Amino acid sequence: MRRSHQAGWLLVFLLTLLVGLGTVTFLFVFGLILVEFLLIPVALLITGLLTALVAVYASNKFVRDRLRSPAGEVVRRTEWTAATLALILVLAYTLNLVPGPAIIMSSLAGFVLAVSSVFFASRFRLPPDSLLPEGRKILVWLLVAVMALPVVILIASWFGLAGA
Repeated sequence: MRRSHQAGWLLVFLLTLLVGLGTVTFLFVFGLILVEFLLIPVALLITGLLTALVAVYASNKFVRDRLRSPAGEVVRRTEWTAATLALILVLAYTLNLVPGPAIIMSSLAGFVLAVSSVFFASRFRLPPDSLLPEGRKILVWLLVAVMALPVVILIASWFGLAGA
């Protein structure tokens, strides 16, 4: 029983890491048309949201302990982590303290967000009867994640902060 529990969490971590690294790498490509102080927070907040949702879904699906992770709590804490990480990276870019290329920083940020979202999903497990249905909230979050980058690029282009 314990071995399947560990295998479930390993699967949750691998899926979350895959989504985190893929999302943040894809979004950092938009650094070619968007300035860093806009791109970094948007990319990290979107990645934090998606990794949190994947961690919640995967932990509820693959971990067999009769408990569930609350999406609201995991998303809230992962987004705080993403915002803190974005603030640190923007300050580092502003002060020219970034030790390597953007792909290294984005991969490291994706890894940190994946680890934090899996940690929060495992830390706040509750019995299923104590959770309210969260389907509508999750759909709104997914819509926000999909629409955030195009909206930021559109608004930034109006003010001359985007363009190749």
